[in-house]
Amino acid sequence: MWRLDEESGIWPEEGQGTNTGNYYIANVSHFSTWNCDYSGPRCDIEGKVVDCQNNAMANVTVTINGFLNVLTDNAGFYTTWVPVGYLIECQVLQFYNPFISANSPIQIVTAVSGQVNIIPTIIVPCVSRISGTLQSCGGTSNSPGFVYASWNGGNNMQYTNTGAFQLHAAENTSVNLIASTSVYNGHTSVMSGAQGTDITVPN
Repeated sequence: MWRLDEESGIWPEEGQGTNTGNYYIANVSHFSTWNCDYSGPRCDIEGKVVDCQNNAMANVTVTINGFLNVLTDNAGFYTTWVPVGYLIECQVLQFYNPFISANSPIQIVTAVSGQVNIIPTIIVPCVSRISGTLQSCGGTSNSPGFVYASWNGGNNMQYTNTGAFQLHAAENTSVNLIASTSVYNGHTSVMSGAQGTDITVPN
């Protein structure tokens, strides 16, 4: 266990918690902010998420051992640290990714010290994709920015530094898109397609 030293801003280690059922129980010396964490050796894991057509899945939440969540980047890759020596289970769950139709299979490795542990590629069901390009209001140049998609029962967001975007959405549903750049804002609505299709929206 660690406690927050509010004067120094440092977390000094102090005491241990004991796992009892679904809880950790510990004696504390004072009532303030405490943190339970892992103090043993660590290593890195790395993996990729693709759909059934081998398209990289950006901004997807990967759940590790049922409780730790990490997001994929625009190329579908994710990375984080894990304790050494433990069995590591990675899965994409529909609960955190409402645009997929089912949970992915679980991919498993044992975390080995001194190396980046590569998780086998996670393959999720094909999704409905919405693509487009952010442009300045005159339409003369592409613009970096955020694109936010929302529909009944879910949402998704992506940052693009080139102006080009591709978002995942629930299939065959009305999707609202909001684009936001450092200067401009815009919005439109689109009907998403079936699984495995890509709908292109106007700039």
